Amino acid sequence: MQSDYDYLTYIYNRCGLSQQLNIEFARAVRYGTRLSFMLINLDNFKRVNITYGHKAGDILLQQISHLTQDSIRKSDVVARWGGGRICHITARSRYCSGKATGREITSHCRSTCIR
Repeated sequence: MQSDYDYLTYIYNRCGLSQQLNIEFARAVRYGTRLSFMLINLDNFKRVNITYGHKAGDILLQQISHLTQDSIRKSDVVARWGGGRICHITARSRYCSGKATGREITSHCRSTCIR
């Protein structure tokens, strides 16, 4: 049996993301609500791994996943797509609120010193 959680970040992995996306999509269709899907790409993630080592890249992923979770609603879904990519699903949202959430996550991450 495959786990639905990423062992490194403790957020959903691709398998868990797929399941949650199916659930949220079906709910959005059923109730006629909107759904936002955001893919967060960590710029220069490969360079971090090469320059500082994979341990530093792991710490970066862990901290970014925690910052992302701290920036969203409890009902939202955060998942690791793989590599330096994290996904965010927001149910019952408008385009402008999804865009605002993306800006908030970006701002939160940029203003945080990661060690």
